[in-house]
Amino acid sequence: MPKASNVYRKEFKNIFTTPKESNITHRDMSTYSQIYIQTIFAVKGRDGLILPEWEERLYKYITGIVQNKGQKMLAINGIPNHIHFLIGMKPSCCLSDLVREIKKSSNEFINESNSPGLNSVGKRVLVHSHTAIRNWIA
Repeated sequence: MPKASNVYRKEFKNIFTTPKESNITHRDMSTYSQIYIQTIFAVKGRDGLILPEWEERLYKYITGIVQNKGQKMLAINGIPNHIHFLIGMKPSCCLSDLVREIKKSSNEFINESNSPGLNSVGKRVLVHSHTAIRNWIA
């Protein structure tokens, strides 16, 4: 009785051919790879910090990070204490670097969104804001 490895070699011998054996040139040959990664981020302490008022903006923000890194966001959703997302990733991308960037940036986004006293103003409203604050304090 032949060994399993010998049977395997005989069965698949003709599947893999070299360009010389098959009239295929190296220019006709290409390889495509895609890795699919599901990631779950939980909020520290499982606190419900992701508020409905800005949840959609957070998803768009994270999607932008993924796209700027040359990857594809396939799906993203969550609840107040965690987020699930599915990424189509090129093999050349370093998963740990991508996840680190998403965690760092989304953490900053959540902290800024949950800070009620922070507000950015443009130059056009700076004088108005300054006057309003002075009048309110006085």
